[in-house]
Amino acid sequence: MDLERYLMPTSILDSDHEEIVAFASKVIKGNKASPVDKAVRLYYAVRDKIWYDPYYPFYLPEHYKASNVLKRGRGYCVPKASL
Repeated sequence: MDLERYLMPTSILDSDHEEIVAFASKVIKGNKASPVDKAVRLYYAVRDKIWYDPYYPFYLPEHYKASNVLKRGRGYCVPKASL
């Protein structure tokens, strides 16, 4: 089974966006951590550095786009999950 297609960027999960790559690289700080440790670090960075805003708009697809959430620094649970 080819799982690689599930790891590719999408229009919402734009993991190839330069600001997303820079954010992730800064959070991970090197390649010595295990994949689980990297995931945990990323989780805490989004949880603690992106403000939870229950009034964040949610009626357009771009409100869920990871790079937009990072740029705005806010979002509720679903947009934060895309980041």
